Amino acid sequence: MSGPKTSAYELEQRRLRREREKIKSEINSLLSNVETFKQIWENLVIPVPPTGKDIEELKKFRTKLQQQVLSLKERGKKELADSSLKAIFASAGADNVEVRKTESPAVQDARELVFAIGTARTQEDEAVVTMLADVAMGHRILDDSLRGMANAILERYDQDDAGGIAREVLQEMGYTLEGEFSTLFVEGGMVHFQKDGWGDYFVRMRVNPDEQFLNFNVVRAGEPDSTRERATRDQEMEKNWCGEYTALLQHLRDSGIACGPLRATEPGVISVQTVPPETLGKTTSTPITRTALKTMERRL
Repeated sequence: MSGPKTSAYELEQRRLRREREKIKSEINSLLSNVETFKQIWENLVIPVPPTGKDIEELKKFRTKLQQQVLSLKERGKKELADSSLKAIFASAGADNVEVRKTESPAVQDARELVFAIGTARTQEDEAVVTMLADVAMGHRILDDSLRGMANAILERYDQDDAGGIAREVLQEMGYTLEGEFSTLFVEGGMVHFQKDGWGDYFVRMRVNPDEQFLNFNVVRAGEPDSTRERATRDQEMEKNWCGEYTALLQHLRDSGIACGPLRATEPGVISVQTVPPETLGKTTSTPITRTALKTMERRL
């Protein structure tokens, strides 16, 4: 299916980025411990962390490191007799690995919420962060009301930031953009994008924040053209956009805008919409090149 497409989305980019940063920080700390242990056991192999953004892969690596550090800790207790080696062992801070396990789930949740929110953007948000910090220090409980206020802040920040993230993703994929992204996931609306060689063809992305839907469809800037040749070119463009669409959804997911396809139509079932060039910020058009179509075909 490679005609117009609709995808459901869920904004989780702020929590995802913060979680990723938190895990990477913990990984770096654990790697530092392993490097210190290498002063004792020279043949110790230091594992290489994953380079991608996948949260689950980072979590698996963190768990592997935690197990390695705890294993080295036990090994040190059994093997080390030399006092100088014991000093090196102590400097690794291995005893801190299990500290978080003694915290209550509410305290851990409060810490993670503070970390996810980051810098508060309003005085009201700052007050919520302060209350969460009180929970982390054991001065108050994390009740449903406070948790709800914190999650509302995260949702609002995600909406504010999503447009900029979508813009970055599209630009990184080589698209030229038309339209306003800053309020796209707050107020809704539509933007257009294309690549060199697409000529007068664009992809229109429409965002519905209330229903959390993304709609994608190919449009053509110019005058209506009902010729058979134009219809064939329209279908070629829709077919070749299919591979681009799959890659785009994956890049958005990796950046915290979780998208899942809901429905799609076959190319040619719905005619490619013709739109006035001025509505795209485009005053001239050139035909899509065969080279551009072949380039898109190679990505399928």
